[in-house]
Amino acid sequence: SITATSSGVNTTIAYKGVKGTNNSTAITLEFTPTDTTNFNTVTTTYNVSKVSQLSGSISLSEKTATYTGSAIIANTATTNSGGTVTYVYYSDNSCSTKTTTSTGASSEGGAPIDAGTYYVKATVNSTNNYTSASTGCIKHTINKKSVAVTWGDTTTFTYNNTAQAPTATATSSITGETINITRTTGTNAGSYTSTASCSSVTGGRAKCDNYNFTGSTKDFTINKASPTISLSATNGSVDYNSTNNDSQLSAKDILLK
Repeated sequence: SITATSSGVNTTIAYKGVKGTNNSTAITLEFTPTDTTNFNTVTTTYNVSKVSQLSGSISLSEKTATYTGSAIIANTATTNSGGTVTYVYYSDNSCSTKTTTSTGASSEGGAPIDAGTYYVKATVNSTNNYTSASTGCIKHTINKKSVAVTWGDTTTFTYNNTAQAPTATATSSITGETINITRTTGTNAGSYTSTASCSSVTGGRAKCDNYNFTGSTKDFTINKASPTISLSATNGSVDYNSTNNDSQLSAKDILLK
């Protein structure tokens, strides 16, 4: 800044004009004395060299977060200039392909929502004293949300000629998102391991790929069924006597129920 004063004389000072070039600025001042009888009005021009801007700098650290159903923004960048910082997000490590709404970004290059590996570049604008600056491509990771599978208590079944397995459920804990679970089953008598997986997600981002499951397997058993057996005589009653024996009942007289 420039402060104009006069020595020993009461004056008023007026700025008469400022002319600038790329390298300097000319400031014209007019000194008007209070005592115009003894002092003249003086006009003086000062050339002030411009000071070159300092180099701006900016740094940004990698971020790792977990899927929340909302946009995950980058860490706050650090600058030496105090300028405004903007962030642009990309889906590749060369920062050439910006994120899109398919990743949950509100607009092209916006902060993503879905789990995945992204990259972000931060830029600080220039100020009166500092040039603009940008970071490189900084890794920005959103991990899948881990969800525990809850299995039903029944793990022993009896053969009934239908597919059977323990029940399985999972809760997303994300507002508006419901996870729908499917699991493998068994039909014949034997020992099995049921594996649960995501069949769909209702609401929100509606993507199974934003979740992984813990405790996703459960052992269970299907026991053999015990048939009901009854005997009937197809040709009337059979009375026991010394001439009757087991040969009088043929296989066709035994009914399995």
